[in-house]
Amino acid sequence: MASLACQHDVRREAISKLLRREGVTIRNLRTISEPQVDEAVQLYASGVSAARIGDRLGFD
Repeated sequence: MASLACQHDVRREAISKLLRREGVTIRNLRTISEPQVDEAVQLYASGVSAARIGDRLGFD
């Protein structure tokens, strides 16, 4: 949404409000838990790519 807001010179909140008004479901941002951070660090240190780690932990 931030890139749309920038492209149209409006605030991100305006984009979000418009999408909700039109019935678009907006997903909540997920945060990574402390155990997931630990796992990600170990995987990265062992040579796993960031993309693969994201896939494994359910982040896109």
